Amino acid sequence: MRKYRDKKINFRLLEDEYVYIKSLQKESGLNLSQYIIRCCMNKKIKKINGLKETPYELNKIGNNLNQLTKKIHQSRAEQAVQMCYTLSFGGTFPHPGQERNRL
Repeated sequence: MRKYRDKKINFRLLEDEYVYIKSLQKESGLNLSQYIIRCCMNKKIKKINGLKETPYELNKIGNNLNQLTKKIHQSRAEQAVQMCYTLSFGGTFPHPGQERNRL
């Protein structure tokens, strides 16, 4: 059974206290409630840089993988190999007789 946070606590702060807590909260990457709860429960607050970009990048990788799989299933293996080469090396796939670019 899932637990819901249905209890509220309200308290007042001085302006400088609020600004300080808000700056720590923004630095942590958590929302204000999560930050205050973790502080009060003496839990570690870790900031992981670059985490916001990760789901986007994983989504793009998944899309590329799906496109490759679709082409292979449609018996377009040559196109899939070309696409894989392009994604890996950023260039066009060398056809027979063409010299491959050295990286």
